[in-house]
Amino acid sequence: MSEESLFTITMRELIEAAKKDGVITPEEQDIIEQVKVDADSYNMILQESLSDGIISSDEAERLNGLKQMIVDRAELIAKIDGKFEDDEKELIKKLIKIMKNHYSKEY
Repeated sequence: MSEESLFTITMRELIEAAKKDGVITPEEQDIIEQVKVDADSYNMILQESLSDGIISSDEAERLNGLKQMIVDRAELIAKIDGKFEDDEKELIKKLIKIMKNHYSKEY
């Protein structure tokens, strides 16, 4: 049985967090869509970096930068309407937790 992909885990946990209050708001959906694009890019670059069996320090630095970019862009989307609602804040907190739990593996 294959291991669940980092992308799948990220999206599942984020959607579960958004549904926690019973509804996914349009703003939460926008955040999820942005994370979907960015997490997919991260996953592709991670696979590319792992293709030779070794993640170099340059590749690790690039991956760490991408992790920060995922969070930064999600926050930007959350604040784009001039408001930063509690449910959006909770979704960003969950994203940060996901990043720490699943993206912090040593290379």
